[in-house]
Amino acid sequence: MKTDLLKTARHPVHAKKGQKINQKLVTFLACLLISAFLWFMKALSKKYTDAVSFQVQYSHLPHDPKYVPPAGLISLTLTTSGYNLFAYKLGFRESLINVDVNSFRRMGSMYIYNLQNEAHQEKIRNQLGEQAELVSITPDTLFLRQGEEK
Repeated sequence: MKTDLLKTARHPVHAKKGQKINQKLVTFLACLLISAFLWFMKALSKKYTDAVSFQVQYSHLPHDPKYVPPAGLISLTLTTSGYNLFAYKLGFRESLINVDVNSFRRMGSMYIYNLQNEAHQEKIRNQLGEQAELVSITPDTLFLRQGEEK
């Protein structure tokens, strides 16, 4: 009888073999989750090149109602860290580019803004900051045209 009591004290009844397997499984899954998180963080620290859509905000638009504002989106191809791309894609970073309509050049009945112009690209680079390198811009030109009169 005394030996049964000692066996029970050393190996309690509630500590069954299945519970040891569950504890090992939980430990394994926790380690797997931590390693996946660390791998993800390391992958985001590398440089990537990808296209990001930016909303265009126009300043100094003419008050003349016959001029129609250009499209509101441009696509910038950027080379930057995965953290920055991730922030742009998820909306944590502001995806907004300011364009001054006074910088548009008049050609006939419309105004054009050539985004391939080095001065205009420099303005966009300044808005992006030092953490992103501008590779290309699509579309390459913004147009402010006269709309149909009503």
